[in-house]
Amino acid sequence: MIGAFALMGLMLASAGVFGVTSYTVGRRTREFGLRVALGTQPVQVRRLVLRNAGLMAMAGIGVGLLTALMLSGSLSDLLFEVEAVAGATYGGVAVLLAGAVFLASYVPARRATKVDPMSALRGD
Repeated sequence: MIGAFALMGLMLASAGVFGVTSYTVGRRTREFGLRVALGTQPVQVRRLVLRNAGLMAMAGIGVGLLTALMLSGSLSDLLFEVEAVAGATYGGVAVLLAGAVFLASYVPARRATKVDPMSALRGD
């Protein structure tokens, strides 16, 4: 049961990251068009979008891990035969979230590489 809720939470988080990244790419279309017109390679544009999403994810994962570590001490009394601080669990969740952010950001990043410089600069 808890696994189903965790999966739903991961799907909601991925949808949120996809939405924010898509919105950001849409707002920066002119910038990407200008970059491509000036000679930036598509892989560099993709890397830029993925790096921005990665920084957002790392900030969220860092805050989440710190919060979990602070709250695990006070919640340890409520857990029965479960480790309050399980490093493997925290690490696994962090890697899973980072992978979900990468997958959710890849489609908008690919779309950013396909921006036509002329139409982006004209404002179409």
